Amino acid sequence: MKEEILVFWLGNKRFGIRISEVSEIVSLDGPFVEVPVKGTRFGSIGQVQVRERVLPVLNLRQLLGQSSWQQYCSELSKLLAEREEDHRKWITELEACVREGRNFSLSLDGNGCAFGRWYNQFKTHDRRLGQMLKLFDIPHKKIHALGRDILELATRSGKEAALERIALLRQAELSELLNLFAKSREILAIPVEPIGIMTRDLVLPVDNVETIQSGELDTDGRVYVMGDGGLVPALQADLLRMEAMSEAA
Repeated sequence: MKEEILVFWLGNKRFGIRISEVSEIVSLDGPFVEVPVKGTRFGSIGQVQVRERVLPVLNLRQLLGQSSWQQYCSELSKLLAEREEDHRKWITELEACVREGRNFSLSLDGNGCAFGRWYNQFKTHDRRLGQMLKLFDIPHKKIHALGRDILELATRSGKEAALERIALLRQAELSELLNLFAKSREILAIPVEPIGIMTRDLVLPVDNVETIQSGELDTDGRVYVMGDGGLVPALQADLLRMEAMSEAA
């Protein structure tokens, strides 16, 4: 039977919960007061007071085996720094090969380098980061394509002409790409306002709420088959709370 499913993000994964289980969506930076909890149990990060009610806030990341948002951003920032360094080394090796008349063995295809392979499959719910990453596509592919042109120029017109073009590449396209890497890491360093999905008797902190779609639970009861054909892991509020409580026993 098809139902309305609220689709949300936690880290770089999407999950779904029946809209019938959702009371409201709230900002956890808003008018909430944290209430200390003695002996914080697995799966719980405390409680919050929402108007007249005090509700437990489940540590959904821990329950689902996800890293914290801070850890996720730190790991992603580290990856981007490594890919930035790859491109510094790429142009240094290109220049050395032209000077020394060696074969260039690194990728001349923007889809073939480590960053290109990651970029083509990476998805994010963070609108700011997503918009920034879109800006990488043209300069990144252009740099790799220019590498091929420069090697052909070295063969056709000599290494001095090729080295002059490499100098221009450093000043223009590479400089633009390195600036995008730096700005992306700056975005990752900015805290994201937490969002809470409130159910009847608990709060689920998530990174971003994406949409409401029609979906149907599969035969195993673990995945929603969405109207667009996508598969979203299914979460049920009562089962989540039972799991968290059982871990405390």
